[in-house]
Amino acid sequence: MGNRYTHTSVVPISGSRRIDPHALLDVIKGLGVKRAAIGTNADGDLVIQTVAPLDQGTLVAAVSTHRGQHDARRLARARGSRFEDVGRRTKRILSAGFEYPPSSGARFDVRESIETIDASVGVFPVILDAIGDGSDLELGDASEVGAYLAAARSWDRGVRVGGSQVKRGLRSASSLGELRAVKDTRE
Repeated sequence: MGNRYTHTSVVPISGSRRIDPHALLDVIKGLGVKRAAIGTNADGDLVIQTVAPLDQGTLVAAVSTHRGQHDARRLARARGSRFEDVGRRTKRILSAGFEYPPSSGARFDVRESIETIDASVGVFPVILDAIGDGSDLELGDASEVGAYLAAARSWDRGVRVGGSQVKRGLRSASSLGELRAVKDTRE
């Protein structure tokens, strides 16, 4: 009957119901405990049964280690989700198009515009179709095309760099609170 648990330790820690008993058991065994069982009592405290006695400091350290691992997994999942959100937002902004001229309300697909300009091979005017509203933009000469392309590429780069900056902030977050504080304010 060497498997009988002869020592019971109670660890009064709030929020112990968030603890994965199997993962905590692995942490405790990693501390050199050969046999242990974990549960909770009516007060929600952890009840750890072992074959050999464990001191309270070791138990608290094991719970703390477990919680740190649990928090790290939650942070990684949340960070991954936020990365996906940033990617979706980047695609949504790019697909909504580039407004040109500024404050005109007319929006253009940057990639499609560049393809149209490239296909025109110096033939003017170049006519670009706006997204969705049926309007168009006539670029009468090379300087108008150059101004449009500079503005379009700058906007496109700004959207993409803005997404990268948000992701950099997400990478540097070391807690869920810091992760929540990172905002994507691109429009």
